[in-house]
Amino acid sequence: MERIAEANRRLALTDPLTGLPNRRHLELYLDQALAHGVPAAPRQAGSRPRPFSLALFDVNGFKHFNERHGYVAGDEVLSVVGRTLSSACRTLTARLGGDEFVAILPGKATDQAQKAARHMAEAAARHPALSVHGVTVSFGIAALDAGMCRWQDLLAAADLDLRRRRSPARRPASGRLRPSISWGAPARFPPAFRLRARRGLPRTRPTSSMNGSRPTGIELADLERTAEELARAAGDVALRYFRTRIEVDTKTDGTPVTIADREAESRLRAEIRRRYPDHGIVGEEHGEVLPGASVRWILDPIDGTKSFVHGVPLWGVLIGIEVEDEPVVGVVHLPALVETVTAARGRGCRWNG
Repeated sequence: MERIAEANRRLALTDPLTGLPNRRHLELYLDQALAHGVPAAPRQAGSRPRPFSLALFDVNGFKHFNERHGYVAGDEVLSVVGRTLSSACRTLTARLGGDEFVAILPGKATDQAQKAARHMAEAAARHPALSVHGVTVSFGIAALDAGMCRWQDLLAAADLDLRRRRSPARRPASGRLRPSISWGAPARFPPAFRLRARRGLPRTRPTSSMNGSRPTGIELADLERTAEELARAAGDVALRYFRTRIEVDTKTDGTPVTIADREAESRLRAEIRRRYPDHGIVGEEHGEVLPGASVRWILDPIDGTKSFVHGVPLWGVLIGIEVEDEPVVGVVHLPALVETVTAARGRGCRWNG
């Protein structure tokens, strides 16, 4: 039984497509590392701590590759990218979800981490199975500093750096377009982009959004990732009370509510207000704030409270996001089953990444 339990535990921490550690494995690693004061290396009193960095990788144009070549070919690309990055890094490399990967770079400062990430991205670009299709990888770097105490901040900083490096083409003083690329391998741009560049036209991109027009893919990806992160955090709060003796109250509509419901929603609200102070919030336990906001978060901290109080693991954290009254992001996190489903408009639906 112990062997079976250990095998199941390893399976739950492994991405089935690439064989790499999955997001949950990465979170547990970073939680433990930060709890012991990253980096946990012996050092003399008064000496400066060793640096600690991570790199976030993203496959360029992966959605269009899937649409053109099919999802079977897309899965093979992700598998090859994961194996290539892992062998080039030789430290912990995990699949964060979708076409995103994270490499842990302990002992490396920002400049060293950038060189290592560039080497990994170039190794992926040179792989025969990827180069034949023009598949490339972008990266973002984040290094731990005194202002960071959580791995979520480290990942957010890496994601911000990745988006900065992938910023759209900019027009220099000469008037010619100079695309911004994220590493030293030869850049490959679609024919439509090259044609517009020769004509001196700016590259087209979706209109931005949170002020009334439709959200861009990058913004929806950011909201989806944040919603998943917050759902996991609220699930951790609720798990502390699961299968314990807690008092159950009855709301005016006759449904049960517990301290777990209230604390989980409070955690969600605090994080949303801190990150998006101009977004509205509608929660089952604490009502609505900023009802006129263009972006609203709809929260159910524990869907299935009856199951929760009876020790049945069929309950979850539900988060929805609306932009101008249209649903654009949804997350269902089942903490007791360690399963998560996320979806965003135009980005498809994912189960456990």
